[in-house]
Amino acid sequence: RNRTGVDLILAVSRREGRFLSEELGYEGQVEVTGFPRFDALVPARGGRTILFMPTWRAYLTVASYSRDGGGREARQAMRDRFLASTYREFMVRFLNHPDLLAALDRYDYALEFLPHYEMRAMVGEMVPDRDRVRIVDQNEVSVQDAMRHCDLFVTDWSSTAFDVAYLGTPLVYAQFDAEEYWDGHYQKGYFDARRDGFGPVGESVEEVVGEVVRYLRGGCVREPEYLRRVEEFFEYRDQQNNVRSSEAIDRLVRG
Repeated sequence: RNRTGVDLILAVSRREGRFLSEELGYEGQVEVTGFPRFDALVPARGGRTILFMPTWRAYLTVASYSRDGGGREARQAMRDRFLASTYREFMVRFLNHPDLLAALDRYDYALEFLPHYEMRAMVGEMVPDRDRVRIVDQNEVSVQDAMRHCDLFVTDWSSTAFDVAYLGTPLVYAQFDAEEYWDGHYQKGYFDARRDGFGPVGESVEEVVGEVVRYLRGGCVREPEYLRRVEEFFEYRDQQNNVRSSEAIDRLVRG
């Protein structure tokens, strides 16, 4: 609160609201309304598609909002770090894993790889030359539409997992670099994927591929335990988030 000066924050759950109020100093400035963008999250599954959407790593790329742009030497050093990273190793091994590629053929699915925009320039060479594996261009397909249409979602730490869970789509967490991620990208918050998440967690390529193949074999059906967690986490799933958000803003403006 003492850094941002924000007067109102919209939250999707009571747990999120409590964390923002008690841990981040926004007491009295949080409204549990749901996110307005969630109102457009209407599932359109059935295209037999897996969406792989990992987030970025601040310590492996020069961010687009960097004031100085990094400089040539800094960018080369970052590129060298990326090439030797756990992140790149996982991506290459996952996208080229023979069991995954065989399962795509066997169960008639395609895998769409939608990299975070901060990492797009780094990941092109990772994707195998296969008809069933392709990179999605965010300039041509919106992130929200890609999430709406997928039958199975795979991510690492991306907050888009919440959008997909809200949609009702099964998902797999690929959390292969926990120590590096929490040390170099974000600090850990209140949400733990193993305890609170909406799908199984894999910490290695083999575990993640195994979970993906299991879902394909079973027709991409989400288990009752993860359905229960979704229902308990989200305060609202009624497509009235815009209404509640507008009302919260009105109350703020009126004082």
